[in-house]
Amino acid sequence: MNKGRVAAVSVVLAAGLGLAACSTSTSNTPGPNSAPTTTAAAVSPAEQFAAALGKLKTIGFDTTLTLPAQGATIKASVDYTTKSATQTATVELLGQTLMVAATLIGTDLWMKADLGPLARGGGIDKTKWYRADPAKLKDDSKPFDLTGPEPLGITSIFTSVAAVTRTDATHLAGTVDLTKATGPQSPDDTAVKDAGASATHVPFTATLDDQGRLVELKITPAEANKDLAEDITFTKYGSPTPIVAPAAAEVLPATSALYDALNGATT
Repeated sequence: MNKGRVAAVSVVLAAGLGLAACSTSTSNTPGPNSAPTTTAAAVSPAEQFAAALGKLKTIGFDTTLTLPAQGATIKASVDYTTKSATQTATVELLGQTLMVAATLIGTDLWMKADLGPLARGGGIDKTKWYRADPAKLKDDSKPFDLTGPEPLGITSIFTSVAAVTRTDATHLAGTVDLTKATGPQSPDDTAVKDAGASATHVPFTATLDDQGRLVELKITPAEANKDLAEDITFTKYGSPTPIVAPAAAEVLPATSALYDALNGATT
Protein backbone atom coordinates (compact mmCIF):
# COMPACT_ATOMS: atom_id res chain seq x y z
CA MET A 1 0.00 0.00 0.00
CA ASN A 2 1.21 3.48 -0.68
CA LYS A 3 1.57 6.65 1.35
CA GLY A 4 -1.04 9.38 1.06
CA ARG A 5 -4.24 7.53 0.27
CA VAL A 6 -3.60 4.53 2.52
CA ALA A 7 -2.91 6.92 5.38
CA ALA A 8 -6.20 8.67 4.66
CA VAL A 9 -8.24 5.49 4.59
CA SER A 10 -6.44 4.28 7.72
CA VAL A 11 -7.49 7.48 9.49
CA VAL A 12 -4.01 8.84 10.05
CA LEU A 13 -3.50 10.73 6.84
CA ALA A 14 0.03 12.02 6.33
CA ALA A 15 -0.12 13.60 2.88
CA GLY A 16 3.36 13.82 1.29
CA LEU A 17 5.00 17.20 1.03
CA GLY A 18 8.41 17.52 -0.55
CA LEU A 19 10.36 20.66 -1.08
CA ALA A 20 12.48 21.15 -4.13
CA ALA A 21 15.35 23.63 -4.20
CA CYS A 22 14.50 27.22 -3.35
CA SER A 23 13.39 29.21 -6.37
CA THR A 24 12.14 32.69 -7.07
CA SER A 25 8.42 33.25 -6.55
CA THR A 26 6.40 34.14 -9.62
CA SER A 27 3.52 36.59 -9.29
CA ASN A 28 0.04 35.86 -10.56
CA THR A 29 0.08 38.72 -13.05
CA PRO A 30 2.78 39.26 -15.69
CA GLY A 31 4.69 42.54 -15.44
CA PRO A 32 4.36 45.20 -18.08
CA ASN A 33 7.57 44.07 -19.75
CA SER A 34 6.85 40.37 -19.60
CA ALA A 35 7.24 38.38 -22.76
CA PRO A 36 3.92 37.20 -24.18
CA THR A 37 2.86 33.71 -23.16
CA THR A 38 3.31 31.11 -25.90
CA THR A 39 -0.05 30.35 -27.42
CA ALA A 40 -1.53 26.92 -26.87
CA ALA A 41 -1.61 26.33 -30.60
CA ALA A 42 2.21 26.50 -30.73
CA VAL A 43 2.60 23.34 -28.64
CA SER A 44 0.87 19.98 -28.60
CA PRO A 45 -1.72 19.23 -25.89
CA ALA A 46 0.69 16.77 -24.26
CA GLU A 47 3.45 19.40 -24.18
CA GLN A 48 1.04 21.97 -22.76
CA PHE A 49 0.06 19.58 -19.97
CA ALA A 50 3.68 18.72 -19.17
CA ALA A 51 4.55 22.41 -18.98
CA ALA A 52 1.66 23.04 -16.59
CA LEU A 53 2.83 20.24 -14.30
CA GLY A 54 6.36 21.62 -14.45
CA LYS A 55 5.23 24.94 -13.01
CA LEU A 56 4.33 23.16 -9.76
CA LYS A 57 8.05 22.60 -9.19
CA THR A 58 9.00 26.27 -9.15
CA ILE A 59 6.05 28.44 -8.13
CA GLY A 60 4.57 28.47 -4.62
CA PHE A 61 0.84 27.79 -4.38
CA ASP A 62 -2.09 26.68 -2.25
CA THR A 63 -3.86 23.46 -3.11
CA THR A 64 -6.80 21.36 -2.00
CA LEU A 65 -6.90 17.65 -2.74
CA THR A 66 -10.18 15.81 -2.34
CA LEU A 67 -10.50 12.02 -2.27
CA PRO A 68 -14.29 11.67 -2.46
CA ALA A 69 -14.54 7.90 -1.99
CA GLN A 70 -12.49 8.09 1.21
CA GLY A 71 -14.12 11.23 2.59
CA ALA A 72 -10.66 12.77 2.83
CA THR A 73 -9.46 16.31 2.16
CA ILE A 74 -5.93 17.71 2.18
CA LYS A 75 -5.34 21.46 2.28
CA ALA A 76 -1.75 22.54 1.71
CA SER A 77 0.48 25.51 0.98
CA VAL A 78 4.00 25.49 -0.41
CA ASP A 79 6.46 28.38 -0.48
CA TYR A 80 9.71 27.66 -2.29
CA THR A 81 11.22 31.01 -1.33
CA THR A 82 11.25 30.01 2.34
CA LYS A 83 11.59 26.25 1.79
CA SER A 84 8.41 25.72 3.75
CA ALA A 85 5.18 23.81 3.46
CA THR A 86 2.15 23.07 5.55
CA GLN A 87 -0.79 20.72 5.22
CA THR A 88 -3.87 19.65 7.10
CA ALA A 89 -5.45 16.34 6.20
CA THR A 90 -8.90 15.38 7.44
CA VAL A 91 -10.99 12.27 6.97
CA GLU A 92 -14.58 11.53 7.95
CA LEU A 93 -14.95 8.15 9.63
CA LEU A 94 -17.89 6.76 11.60
CA GLY A 95 -19.31 10.20 12.16
CA GLN A 96 -16.03 11.72 13.35
CA THR A 97 -13.59 14.10 11.74
CA LEU A 98 -10.02 12.92 12.23
CA MET A 99 -7.01 15.08 11.42
CA VAL A 100 -3.26 15.09 10.93
CA ALA A 101 -1.43 18.36 10.25
CA ALA A 102 2.20 19.07 9.48
CA THR A 103 4.32 22.17 9.03
CA LEU A 104 7.81 22.10 7.56
CA ILE A 105 10.19 25.07 7.59
CA GLY A 106 13.63 24.24 6.30
CA THR A 107 14.40 20.97 8.07
CA ASP A 108 12.18 21.63 11.10
CA LEU A 109 9.01 19.55 11.28
CA TRP A 110 6.01 19.98 13.55
CA MET A 111 2.98 17.68 13.59
CA LYS A 112 -0.46 17.83 15.16
CA ALA A 113 -3.09 15.08 15.36
CA ASP A 114 -6.66 14.49 16.40
CA LEU A 115 -7.09 10.75 15.97
CA GLY A 116 -10.36 10.29 17.78
CA PRO A 117 -10.79 6.78 19.23
CA LEU A 118 -7.34 5.77 18.03
CA ALA A 119 -5.80 8.22 20.48
CA ARG A 120 -7.59 6.95 23.60
CA GLY A 121 -5.03 6.31 26.26
CA GLY A 122 -2.26 7.33 23.89
CA GLY A 123 -1.49 10.63 25.50
CA ILE A 124 -1.72 12.64 22.28
CA ASP A 125 -2.86 16.19 23.00
CA LYS A 126 -4.90 17.27 20.00
CA THR A 127 -4.47 20.93 20.95
CA LYS A 128 -0.66 20.86 20.76
CA TRP A 129 1.93 20.69 18.01
CA TYR A 130 4.73 18.15 18.40
CA ARG A 131 8.29 18.72 17.26
CA ALA A 132 8.89 15.57 15.24
CA ASP A 133 11.95 13.71 13.96
CA PRO A 134 11.35 12.40 10.41
CA ALA A 135 13.86 9.62 11.05
CA LYS A 136 11.43 8.12 13.57
CA LEU A 137 8.60 7.95 11.03
CA LYS A 138 8.17 5.11 8.58
CA ASP A 139 8.46 6.11 4.95
CA ASP A 140 4.72 5.61 4.50
CA SER A 141 3.98 7.89 7.46
CA LYS A 142 6.19 10.86 6.63
CA PRO A 143 4.22 14.01 5.82
CA PHE A 144 6.79 15.20 3.29
CA ASP A 145 9.37 13.83 0.89
CA LEU A 146 12.53 15.88 0.55
CA THR A 147 13.65 13.72 -2.36
CA GLY A 148 10.60 14.53 -4.47
CA PRO A 149 10.62 16.99 -7.35
CA GLU A 150 7.63 18.94 -6.03
CA PRO A 151 5.66 19.21 -2.83
CA LEU A 152 2.73 16.82 -3.06
CA GLY A 153 4.08 14.42 -5.65
CA ILE A 154 1.31 15.41 -8.03
CA THR A 155 3.56 15.17 -11.07
CA SER A 156 4.45 11.64 -9.99
CA ILE A 157 0.84 10.58 -10.50
CA PHE A 158 1.03 11.64 -14.13
CA THR A 159 4.25 9.93 -15.16
CA SER A 160 2.42 8.09 -17.95
CA VAL A 161 -0.36 9.88 -19.81
CA ALA A 162 -1.83 9.25 -23.23
CA ALA A 163 -4.36 10.57 -25.71
CA VAL A 164 -4.07 14.13 -24.41
CA THR A 165 -6.45 16.40 -26.30
CA ARG A 166 -7.28 20.09 -26.13
CA THR A 167 -10.84 21.41 -26.12
CA ASP A 168 -9.63 25.01 -26.08
CA ALA A 169 -6.65 27.01 -24.83
CA THR A 170 -7.33 26.21 -21.17
CA HIS A 171 -8.99 22.79 -21.15
CA LEU A 172 -7.21 19.47 -21.66
CA ALA A 173 -8.23 15.84 -21.30
CA GLY A 174 -6.52 12.49 -21.55
CA THR A 175 -5.91 9.22 -19.77
CA VAL A 176 -3.39 8.36 -17.06
CA ASP A 177 -1.85 4.97 -16.31
CA LEU A 178 -2.25 4.72 -12.54
CA THR A 179 -0.30 1.46 -12.40
CA LYS A 180 2.76 3.63 -13.04
CA ALA A 181 1.85 6.38 -10.58
CA THR A 182 4.22 6.92 -7.68
CA GLY A 183 4.52 9.30 -4.76
CA PRO A 184 2.40 10.12 -1.72
CA GLN A 185 -0.73 11.05 -3.66
CA SER A 186 -0.79 8.01 -5.92
CA PRO A 187 -3.80 5.75 -5.45
CA ASP A 188 -3.91 2.82 -3.08
CA ASP A 189 -2.30 -0.29 -4.53
CA THR A 190 -5.37 -2.34 -3.67
CA ALA A 191 -7.67 0.05 -5.54
CA VAL A 192 -5.38 -0.09 -8.58
CA LYS A 193 -5.30 -3.88 -8.48
CA ASP A 194 -9.07 -4.08 -8.12
CA ALA A 195 -9.50 -1.82 -11.16
CA GLY A 196 -7.59 -4.31 -13.30
CA ALA A 197 -6.70 -3.29 -16.84
CA SER A 198 -8.88 -0.18 -16.63
CA ALA A 199 -6.35 1.36 -14.21
CA THR A 200 -3.96 1.74 -17.15
CA HIS A 201 -6.17 4.31 -18.89
CA VAL A 202 -8.18 6.30 -16.33
CA PRO A 203 -9.67 9.53 -17.72
CA PHE A 204 -8.48 12.88 -16.40
CA THR A 205 -9.20 16.51 -17.18
CA ALA A 206 -7.06 19.59 -16.60
CA THR A 207 -8.14 23.22 -16.46
CA LEU A 208 -5.46 25.89 -16.94
CA ASP A 209 -5.39 29.63 -16.39
CA ASP A 210 -4.36 32.11 -19.07
CA GLN A 211 -0.70 31.68 -18.04
CA GLY A 212 -0.73 27.94 -18.55
CA ARG A 213 -0.87 27.07 -14.85
CA LEU A 214 -3.09 24.37 -13.42
CA VAL A 215 -6.37 25.51 -11.90
CA GLU A 216 -7.87 22.05 -11.45
CA LEU A 217 -6.91 18.43 -12.08
CA LYS A 218 -9.55 15.72 -11.92
CA ILE A 219 -9.09 11.97 -12.17
CA THR A 220 -12.49 10.61 -13.16
CA PRO A 221 -12.66 6.80 -13.20
CA ALA A 222 -15.79 4.77 -13.84
CA GLU A 223 -18.11 4.34 -10.86
CA ALA A 224 -16.88 0.79 -10.36
CA ASN A 225 -13.39 2.18 -9.69
CA LYS A 226 -14.41 5.26 -7.70
CA ASP A 227 -11.62 4.73 -5.15
CA LEU A 228 -9.23 6.05 -7.82
CA ALA A 229 -11.01 9.41 -8.07
CA GLU A 230 -9.22 12.60 -7.07
CA ASP A 231 -9.91 16.31 -7.47
CA ILE A 232 -7.05 18.78 -7.04
CA THR A 233 -7.46 22.57 -7.18
CA PHE A 234 -4.73 25.21 -7.19
CA THR A 235 -4.78 28.87 -6.10
CA LYS A 236 -2.49 31.72 -5.02
CA TYR A 237 0.37 30.98 -7.40
CA GLY A 238 3.40 33.02 -6.38
CA SER A 239 1.73 34.26 -3.19
CA PRO A 240 0.77 31.21 -1.14
CA THR A 241 -0.75 31.49 2.31
CA PRO A 242 2.08 32.49 4.71
CA ILE A 243 3.62 29.55 6.54
CA VAL A 244 4.75 30.15 10.12
CA ALA A 245 6.13 27.96 12.87
CA PRO A 246 3.80 27.12 15.75
CA ALA A 247 4.16 29.35 18.79
CA ALA A 248 6.64 27.92 21.31
CA ALA A 249 3.93 27.69 23.96
CA GLU A 250 1.96 25.37 21.70
CA VAL A 251 4.82 22.93 21.02
CA LEU A 252 5.75 19.73 22.86
CA PRO A 253 8.45 17.15 22.08
CA ALA A 254 7.05 14.32 19.98
CA THR A 255 6.03 11.35 22.10
CA SER A 256 6.30 7.65 21.45
CA ALA A 257 2.49 7.63 21.38
CA LEU A 258 2.47 10.00 18.41
CA TYR A 259 5.09 8.02 16.50
CA ASP A 260 3.32 4.75 17.27
CA ALA A 261 -0.05 6.12 16.09
CA LEU A 262 1.34 7.52 12.85
CA ASN A 263 3.53 4.54 12.07
CA GLY A 264 0.85 2.05 12.99
CA ALA A 265 -1.69 3.69 10.68
CA THR A 266 -0.10 2.30 7.53
CA THR A 267 0.72 -1.20 8.70
